[in-house]
Amino acid sequence: MSTMPGNPTDAVDAPAQAAVLPTAAPDLDEIVRRFEAAAHDFAVDAPARTHLMSLCAQVATFTRELFPGETRLGVKNDPEIPDDLFFQFRVEATGGVDDIAARHDQWHARLCQFPAKFCGLFRLSVAVR
Repeated sequence: MSTMPGNPTDAVDAPAQAAVLPTAAPDLDEIVRRFEAAAHDFAVDAPARTHLMSLCAQVATFTRELFPGETRLGVKNDPEIPDDLFFQFRVEATGGVDDIAARHDQWHARLCQFPAKFCGLFRLSVAVR
């Protein structure tokens, strides 16, 4: 799946994506719809909605296993690479640095079990408490 727009200069003028929002409101379907809308704006090919929903649900499951507590999911893009569109999971973590780093590594290891073309669709942001 390409994350490059048909015309990269169009991405620079595109509006910034919505801030990260709690998974409870809006629901996963709404977040996937936001991703699809942003993908359309950036002329980025996106997997089918049912596949995106399944991927997000799978990532949410192992994210909550590794980082219990509040998980927020949103659609973001890198402001320095505006056509780099992704789902961001924001979590809070407590514990020692080594423990948090190990869980962070486990999250990425689980994500890498997905087909390579989908791994770049997800990012993890950890706030240490």
